[in-house]
Amino acid sequence: AKHEPWMVEKGWVYNFSVLGDETPNAPAIPASHGPIKSKNFVVQKVGDVLRLKELESFHFMMAGPEGAIVDEWACYHDNDGLRFTNPKASL
Repeated sequence: AKHEPWMVEKGWVYNFSVLGDETPNAPAIPASHGPIKSKNFVVQKVGDVLRLKELESFHFMMAGPEGAIVDEWACYHDNDGLRFTNPKASL
């Protein structure tokens, strides 16, 4: 199973998870992203390191209005487990 943490280098992001109670005052998500399963989020700022709340749990990030640079580390995987729900997303 892929387990990953992230650290924000510049800017900030909304870090969403499918786990946890729905967070109030969520930012608007463009309709082009399709239905959103992840309703719990935190604002992740420069230097903050967060990880998946549970292995293989659904998650996504959305940068603030100025954009963001985020580092991601993960244990080895061969991309077979990498899936994007947004059809426009790719590596």
